[in-house]
Amino acid sequence: MQSTAQLTKFWDSSSRNIPANKDHSRYAETAIKDLAPHSTICDLGGGTGADAIYFARAGHTVTLYDISSFALKQAVKKAEKMGLSIATKQADFGDSKFKLPVETFDLIYSRLTLHYFKPEQMYNILTTIYEALRTNGKAMITLKSSEDKKEIQFLKSTAKEIEPGVFEDKGQIKMRLNLDQLRDVMKKTGLPDGAYSIREITEDLGGRVDAVKSGNMTIILNEIIITKVSKL
Repeated sequence: MQSTAQLTKFWDSSSRNIPANKDHSRYAETAIKDLAPHSTICDLGGGTGADAIYFARAGHTVTLYDISSFALKQAVKKAEKMGLSIATKQADFGDSKFKLPVETFDLIYSRLTLHYFKPEQMYNILTTIYEALRTNGKAMITLKSSEDKKEIQFLKSTAKEIEPGVFEDKGQIKMRLNLDQLRDVMKKTGLPDGAYSIREITEDLGGRVDAVKSGNMTIILNEIIITKVSKL
């Protein structure tokens, strides 16, 4: 696996290719549909801020976390041009020392980010997410799925499978699990019974300035919903 410095360099470079006019996602619309006004949101891995800015425009207080300093600077610039303010924090979620402020957020949102980590790295990430939620707060997370055959076909042409559902592409981890594998990951986090649910969903990218490398316009995803029911 790559070091934090190597990953930062990679994602800084990758972020430069994100269109300045990238649209917010349909999943972002779903995430705040029933959210109370003026909620506090954490966007994990939101890159140049398309979804984070959408949340801020809706009147919420937003903190955007990402490993790329370039992406975070772009997000702030775009927000300021719209007369908005978002806080940013640079972080490597795969670092075992990664933590979020405890009991701080009403919503923790992560779209298409946490599949860049091995299952054993997910235990700390998911536990940290749970601890950072306020009581009755919710986390909404989507990961690419092994059930997306077009995605897997593309991935197998560019990366090597190093363990079931985990690929390595030039030193970068890409995790693609099915629901049973994801259930096993969730059980090993030690989160309370009833604190989470998982399911398969689809997201339509059509009509948006947004894309995935496989070129698939309807992507199959695993969704994790975590609800803060009590302290661990």
